[in-house]
Parts: sequence; C-alpha cells; structure tokens
Amino acid sequence: MNKLFVRDKSLILLALFALILGACKNPASSPSTPAKGRDANLTTLIVAAGTVQWPVTPTLDPAITNYAVSVPSGVSALVIGAGLSDSNAQIPASDISGLAADRITPLNAALTPQGITVTGLQDGSNVLRARVLAEDGSTEKTYELTINVVPSQITLAFDGTSVVEGSDLTGTISLAPIPVQDVTVSYSLSVNNNWSISTFVLAANQTGSATISAGESSASFSVPTIDNSAYDAPPPGLVVTVTGSTPSGAASGTPSATQPWVENDQTDVNILNPPSSVNEGSTALFIVRVAQTVPEAITVNYTITGLANPSDSSSLTPDSAWSTESTGSFTIPARTVTHLFRVVTVDNTEMEAFQQGFVLTFSSVSSANNYVALGTPVTATVNITDDE
Repeated sequence: MNKLFVRDKSLILLALFALILGACKNPASSPSTPAKGRDANLTTLIVAAGTVQWPVTPTLDPAITNYAVSVPSGVSALVIGAGLSDSNAQIPASDISGLAADRITPLNAALTPQGITVTGLQDGSNVLRARVLAEDGSTEKTYELTINVVPSQITLAFDGTSVVEGSDLTGTISLAPIPVQDVTVSYSLSVNNNWSISTFVLAANQTGSATISAGESSASFSVPTIDNSAYDAPPPGLVVTVTGSTPSGAASGTPSATQPWVENDQTDVNILNPPSSVNEGSTALFIVRVAQTVPEAITVNYTITGLANPSDSSSLTPDSAWSTESTGSFTIPARTVTHLFRVVTVDNTEMEAFQQGFVLTFSSVSSANNYVALGTPVTATVNITDDE
C-alpha cells in the first residue's frame, strides 16, 4: 500500500515536470500594440456654397493629389470639405496654405469632419494646399486644389433636330459653373436663306429671355412659329442668338444655333408647254416643272397610253408598238426647278391608216417629307407623224 502511494506521487511529479517543460518551450505571447495607420488618402472633396456644389476634376483618385474646380463670379464664400480614408488621420489647420490665413476658417461641423470656409476669392485662379497627416505621424500627402473663379459660360441647345411649320421652337439655355444668383439670358431670332423672320415668327416673339435660378444649371425657352399657307423655298433655318445677360458679369458668351425648318405646305409639279406632235421614231421631250425648289429628291410616277383616234378621247388604249415604255417612274434631283423627261417612239415600216399618238399622265408625285403635289397640267396628248 505504501509503495503504491509512493509510485503515485512519482507519477504526479513527473506530470508537473512535463507541464513546466512545455511551458518553457512555448511561452504565452504577451499582448502587442497595433501598428498605427499609414493612410493619408482622401475619400471625398466637396466644394459648395449653400446648397450648390461644384464638381472637382479629375475624379478623386488616391494616386492624384492635384485637383481643380470652377466656381462662378460673385461667390463670396466657399465651404470646402475633405473626407479622410482613415478617421484617425488629420489635416492640421496649420498645414492649410496657399491663401491668406485670415481667409481660411476651420468649421466645427461642415459637410465632412474636415471642413473649412474660404472667403475673399479673386477672379481667376486661387490655389489652396492642405497636408494630410496619417495616424503614424510620419506618412503624409499634400493636396492642391485650384479654385477658378470665372463668369458662367452660356450654351444653347434645341430640343429636337428641326421645327415643323406652325409648331413651337423649343430649347435650353445652360450656365456652367452653376450660378449662385438668378441670371437672365436674353436672345433674338433671325432666319437664313434670305428670308424675313416675320414670315415665320410674329414680331412679339422675335426676342425673349430665360431666367436661370440660383443653384440651377439651365432654363428652357419656347417660341411659337407661324403656320402660313405657302410653300417657303428654299426652307429656311431659324437662328437663335444670345444677345446678353443680367446681372452684368455673372455670365459670358453670345452663342447662336440654327434649327432647320420643316414645311407643312406643298409645291406643284406639272408639265410645262408639252409638244403637240412628234415624228415617228423620234423622241418627245417634256419639261417637268417644280414650282419651287425642295431640298430633297422628287419621285414622279407616270403612265403612257396609245391614242387610236385623236378625235375620240374615249378610245385611249395601250399600244406598246410605238413606245419603249408604258408605265414607270423617274427622279427629279433635290433643288431642281426643271427636269427633262423623254419618250422614245418606234419607227416601224408600216403606213398607219389613222393618226397615231400617245397620252402621257403623271399619276403621282412624292418626296421624303411630302413637299410636293400634282399641279396642272399633268397630262399631255402627243400625235405621232407617220413617215411612211
């Protein structure tokens, strides 16, 4: 019994020795202090005045430290906010430079935790620099923001690609940078192709204006046009020209733009002074007249029928023996006033017992925008003189 007890104590001591030896070989690691961050990047860069924001260029990128922004003339103060990628990094107030110290005021609660107001900006370029210091106290990046104070540029654009006679000419006047005050832009209308504007727009609508509200980038305009009853050739283009803006110095530029005019009236197509006769085997020439030029090709469809007895208009019958064609079409090129159409007769060897002839008839005319219609006359009767 005593020997067993001694043996058990020996086993216990041996186990304790093994535990102590293991602990010496694998000591428990003591807690270490986390490494401090080395991130000095920005995640946002905001330039604003009130509710108006202006985008910086280029788009924020960790590899880029130089940025620019354009703001309109008349801005008295800007809020510039910079969001940090690491919340433990900082932008010390003493490390903001480029502008006089009395023109830079740190904000307690701006658009982002790191915010300042900038005042006293001059027209042209204003350069602001800021050093971002990472949490480790040694990693840093210096960012540069060029603030360009410029008058807002005026641009002009139409809503569609053309204006149809009698409809409204609509468009948009835009400003960039977005203004911080209301800006009124004036414009006038004219017309090209030697037309008078009064043919297309009433006097009361030949000038106008559009007001772009503070914080907005654009305003629309609309000008009613006259629906007259005549085909206006050549179709004009309506020209809108910016003539000025108020208040003075808030915006610049006098752009103009031209909108093509689409007619809703038609011009006539007819046969001009057709021949009354033609010798057998020769060619009959027909002058096709377009009353006013159109800016697109015209298709004329026609039929030719034989005339068995010229004294009896009811006895018109097809007779392919005397003509090379009986039905077909031809094209009048765009902006053409007169066009020649030919009918070739056949010279046979027989002497006809009656007077031969044919009737040419224009059955229809068309153009892409339906600018043409059949006028008068569109039918011609031509006798063929037998040479046998």
